[in-house]
Amino acid sequence: MSLKIDATELTTFSAKTPAPSLMQFQYTSFRKSLMYMCIIGIPFILFYMALYSYLYPLTSSWETSAWRLYAVASLVLMSFSFYSKTYSPHIPWLVILMGWCCYASLCQHLILTIPNSQSIAHMIAIGAIFIVGITAISPLLSYWQIITAAIGAAAIPLIIPVLNAQSEFIDVALASRLITSAVFVVLLGFKLKKDSHESYQTHSQLHQASQLDGLTGILNRIGFFSTVYAETERAKRESSSIGFAFIDIDLFKAVNDRFGHQAGDKVIKAVANSCLELIRPYDVIGRVGGEEFLIALPHIDVQSLQHIAERIRHQIQQLELTENQKPIKLTVSIGLSLLTSIEHSSDIETAIKEADKALYKAKELGRNRVELARFN
Repeated sequence: MSLKIDATELTTFSAKTPAPSLMQFQYTSFRKSLMYMCIIGIPFILFYMALYSYLYPLTSSWETSAWRLYAVASLVLMSFSFYSKTYSPHIPWLVILMGWCCYASLCQHLILTIPNSQSIAHMIAIGAIFIVGITAISPLLSYWQIITAAIGAAAIPLIIPVLNAQSEFIDVALASRLITSAVFVVLLGFKLKKDSHESYQTHSQLHQASQLDGLTGILNRIGFFSTVYAETERAKRESSSIGFAFIDIDLFKAVNDRFGHQAGDKVIKAVANSCLELIRPYDVIGRVGGEEFLIALPHIDVQSLQHIAERIRHQIQQLELTENQKPIKLTVSIGLSLLTSIEHSSDIETAIKEADKALYKAKELGRNRVELARFN
């Protein structure tokens, strides 16, 4: 009957919930994509630049140095924002800006090191990396950000030659390739964004299913403690109280032995439904054992806690259940504890254990009663 909890259980459960928001879900994938892009792309680009710096002497240095400084500054700025694991709306724009700056720096480097007849072709080849990069992070971007990033990636190889007074090397074929690439990025980005939404919906459904009890539809053990952890963190910030009601069905084994497990399932569902009818909308209930239920009641005083528990006990006692036209007599014992202040997660563990002790006392005193633990 006893609910056994070790000191680290609440912290372990807390890592599982709450379910991430859509943006946070996409941001997690975005961070992974960006990490892979950096691991693969940065060494390649550095090797590319070093190779052509060796093959061709640099005719001018200050122009390419300025672009490099701009790219490094944007990279540092983005890194500071990216350090946070929590999504922020400005991060996608910083990543787009960083990509533009790095791409422009590379194009400027190619213009100054490679013969003019080859530089444009190399810029187009390197542009494929940035096209792949945009599509990789597109699920996090808004539709307008995808379009803007694609236009920028297509425009930079056209702008850099103009800034270097080499506009004669921009021909119709080059422009058409860039426009085609931009359209490809936009269409593929939109598709990946849609797929990301569908993946999130599937993830959310699986997450929810993993935290619900299949028989009663209320939270299971993992879901209950995860939700309670979040609720107690709020109670800690607001310096408010939280009560616990530990409910156990009296003589449940006798019900299974006499009427069968199908009748036992019916009893469990009836108890869960009775609790749901009487608790408040913001209270948290979970099935934490075979015939054991836990209810967390935030923002409550001792009188209200006892009143709700007595109403639950009385309503369950009044239930008229039958199996094969035979009545099933049903009662519950309830142990209560009230935590008036929360300083550590271990306080929750202690409060639940005290409610469990009160439940034992209710059983020892004859069952079908409510007992309150006196602590805190």
